[in-house]
Amino acid sequence: MAEKKEKPQPQVFALMRNGHEVLRGAMRNLEDIVAGPDEDVEKFSSDWTDFKRWQALHAKMEDGIEGVKGLFKVFCEFDSTFPLNERADDHNRIHSLEHAVDNAVISGDFNEIRSQFRNFHVENEKHLKDEESVFMPMVQRIAKSGASLTKIMQKDLLPAATKNTDDFEFFVIFAMKILEQHPGGNPRARVFAHALNHVASDLDWLIWGEYVKNGLSEILYKEIADQCGFKKAKSSWI
Repeated sequence: MAEKKEKPQPQVFALMRNGHEVLRGAMRNLEDIVAGPDEDVEKFSSDWTDFKRWQALHAKMEDGIEGVKGLFKVFCEFDSTFPLNERADDHNRIHSLEHAVDNAVISGDFNEIRSQFRNFHVENEKHLKDEESVFMPMVQRIAKSGASLTKIMQKDLLPAATKNTDDFEFFVIFAMKILEQHPGGNPRARVFAHALNHVASDLDWLIWGEYVKNGLSEILYKEIADQCGFKKAKSSWI
């Protein structure tokens, strides 16, 4: 008799950490466009717009919005020495680099698009690595304190992305597509989807589960749903 595989444990902060892998994967796709021979401004502009939209939603989960603390404020409340202003300044710096790419796209000059995007790519990667070096130890400290990471995600972070239904549908589907395309030798899509399933209410998952399913290939969705024991979505392949 085959040994039953243990169900993986949800890692709720994968919604943030693997969010960085979504951004990295999307930037790799943009790099492929600027490195290719076609110099397709329209394709770059379309993918760049989606990238910016996703990064903005991720940033809202960090910065917070009205009525939602966001990750930075959570850290600040846990440890008053957390450099909140420095983090805000760094986000503003990244936004200014985004605007430089925007202006290049408007110009239609593909050499300028290539140059500005590659500068953005290098600087944004530095930004992501810097955040990870600070954030992951802080999350571990909060977990060790006995605080519920699930409740923090449900109350203080995720509502910044779920406030607008259209934005959140895009957020989930885009993440699933990119993480399936760029697994990096890890089950990135599964870990992200499992975290979302874990923090969702049964009612939420009737909708969010559809987003996950629509963002993944049929075979990967079935595999993930089986491994994680998903709550059932409205319609299902399983």
